[in-house]
Amino acid sequence: MGISRHIERLFRAILPGPFGLAVLLTLVAAILSLLVEKQSLIDVGLHWQKGFWDPSMMVFTLQMALILILGYSVAVSPPVNNIINRLINLVGNQSQAIVLLTMSSMMLGWINWGLGLLFGAVMARKTAENFQNRNIPFYFPLLGAAGYAGMLTWHSGLSGSAPLKAAEKNHLRELSDYKIAGLPESLPINETILTTQNMISFAVLLILTPLVLLFFRKKNRAEQTLTPYSNDSQDVSKPKGAERFEHTRLPALCLGAGLIAATILSIAYNESTFGPNALNGLFLGFALMVYGSLNHFFQSVKAGMEGAAAILIQFPFYFGVMGILKYGGLIDTFTQWFVSIGTESSMPHLIMVSAGLVNFFVPSGGGQWAVQGPLILSICESINLPISKGIMAMAYGDQLTNMLQPFWALPLLAITGLKAHKVLPYTFLMMLLASFVYGLTLFI
Repeated sequence: MGISRHIERLFRAILPGPFGLAVLLTLVAAILSLLVEKQSLIDVGLHWQKGFWDPSMMVFTLQMALILILGYSVAVSPPVNNIINRLINLVGNQSQAIVLLTMSSMMLGWINWGLGLLFGAVMARKTAENFQNRNIPFYFPLLGAAGYAGMLTWHSGLSGSAPLKAAEKNHLRELSDYKIAGLPESLPINETILTTQNMISFAVLLILTPLVLLFFRKKNRAEQTLTPYSNDSQDVSKPKGAERFEHTRLPALCLGAGLIAATILSIAYNESTFGPNALNGLFLGFALMVYGSLNHFFQSVKAGMEGAAAILIQFPFYFGVMGILKYGGLIDTFTQWFVSIGTESSMPHLIMVSAGLVNFFVPSGGGQWAVQGPLILSICESINLPISKGIMAMAYGDQLTNMLQPFWALPLLAITGLKAHKVLPYTFLMMLLASFVYGLTLFI
C-alpha cells in the first residue's frame, strides 16, 4: 500500500537504530536539564551515573536478558518447536497469520507483558520461517509488528505496574509521602484494570488492531532469507567420567521440576508475584525438563546469548536518561507545566499525553509510575479527579508510545533480526488507533 511505504520511508529517514536512539535521548535529556533546570554539567553527569548504575535497574536488566535467553531456549527445544510449527501450519496465508499473531500477543500481553512480548516475537519469527519454507508470500516487518501488539495493552492488563502498585496496601500514601489526606489504603484492581470501560477498550482493540494491519498489508515476498531459528550449538563430544552427570536425564528433570514447583508455591503463598522472576523461574524449569540434560540446556543458552547483547548494553543507557530526568527535576517541571493548562474534563487526556511523552525518556512502566505517580496523585486531589482515572490515563499513555519506543522492541528485534525502522511504521498505525480508543474511554 502506498501510505505504508511512505510512512516506512519517513521512519527510515528520521529514526536511528535503537542504540543510536538511546544515545540521542541521553544527549537531549542532558541538554534539557542544562537549559531548563539550570543544572551544572557535573550534576547532569552525576544524575546520569546514578541512573545508569542503579542497582534495582541492573537487576531488571538481568531479568530481561534472562527472559530473552530462557525464552529462546524453550522456543527452540524440540517439543515446543514441534507444537509451534503445527499451530503455524494451520495458517494458510499472511492475513490469517496477522490475525493469529496480533490477537494472541495482545491476549498474552494483557495477562503478562513478558509472555506477550516473548511469544509474540518467537511466533513472528517462526511464522516467517514457515511461510518461507511453504513458499507463501509475506512481509516480515508486518508479522513483527503483529507479534509486538501485546505491548499496546500490557499496562492496562493484569501485570500493569501502576494499577498493581496502587492495589498494594499503603502504597499510595507512601508514594505521596503522606502529604495528601484522604488517600485510600489501597485501590483494588476492580476499580482500575477490571472496570467495564477498560475491558471494553481491550475488546475493541483486540478486534480492530488486526484489521488495521490487514488494511495496510503488503503482499510481496520476504526481503531477506531467514535461516531456521534453532539451536545449532549442541555438544556432540562423548562425556567421560564425572562429565556424564551433565548428560544424564535425572539431574535436569529433578532440578527443572523443583524450580517449577518452587515458583508456583512462592506465588501461591504470596511470597512473590507473577513478574520477571516467576516467569524466568518457570522458563528455566521447563527448559531443563524439555532438554533432558544439563549439557543440552546449557548449549541452547549459549546459542541464545547473542540476542541478549542489545539488552545488556542498551538498557543501562535508558536508565541513565531516567536518572537525568528524575534526579534533575525535569520530569516534575515538565508534568506540572503540561497539566497546568488543563481543565477537569481534559485532565485525563493530558495525563495520558504527558505519560506518553515521558515514556520516551523513562520507558520502564514501574519506573515511570515512581516518577510521575506523586504528581498524578496531587493533580487528582487538587481537581477532585478520581485517582483510578488518573492511574489508568497514565497507563494508557505509557503503553501507547511503546509502539514508537524501541526500548521494549529490543527483544523482538533481537529474535526476529528485523530493523526498527521496518517495524515501527506499522506499530505507529496501531498507536493511532489505540489513541482514539483510549481517548474515548477516558471520556466515560
